[in-house]
Amino acid sequence: MPQQSPSIQILLNAIKQAKLKKTEFARTAGLSYEYVSRVVNGKVKFPATRERLEQFASILDLDPNDFVEYREILKSSSPSLEAVWHRMRELGFSRAEVAEKVSFSRTYLYEILRGQIVFPKRKAILEDLAKALDLSPFCFEEYLLDFYGWAEEYPDMAEEAVLRLIANGYLKKLGISKEQAEKLLE
Repeated sequence: MPQQSPSIQILLNAIKQAKLKKTEFARTAGLSYEYVSRVVNGKVKFPATRERLEQFASILDLDPNDFVEYREILKSSSPSLEAVWHRMRELGFSRAEVAEKVSFSRTYLYEILRGQIVFPKRKAILEDLAKALDLSPFCFEEYLLDFYGWAEEYPDMAEEAVLRLIANGYLKKLGISKEQAEKLLE
């Protein structure tokens, strides 16, 4: 028998406070009454997926952080993964909707989103995911790992490169070409 989660009591109290029957809660959550009964009776492990816990919290007007399992998910989650989930919520996208927009497999995406594997470091995957969520790939720290390694090894060159990029971007916004800028500096 699985170890009893303290989240069971939180769930039961919230169902009671919402004046719902377990059957109504199960129907609203899209689950069978039998499954909900097994969860609240400790016969099966309490759900530990972000979407399910957020769904429970939404139905019962709770903070998902009330569930210990949710806090564990967040504890082990990378900042990039949190950025993906935050953006998915902003856009109202489900995992399935994101999976339709990326070129890599649904299974791989779901493993990433569940935190079952390390957040990807391959630029092509990060660019694809960023595009699907209308984000810049630079919001993922993994996208910048090559630069960070180089910057640690050559800090003076990195500082100069970053300053040049900033200056060139600023000049471009002002409508000044590189050639015009070079003439101004002569």
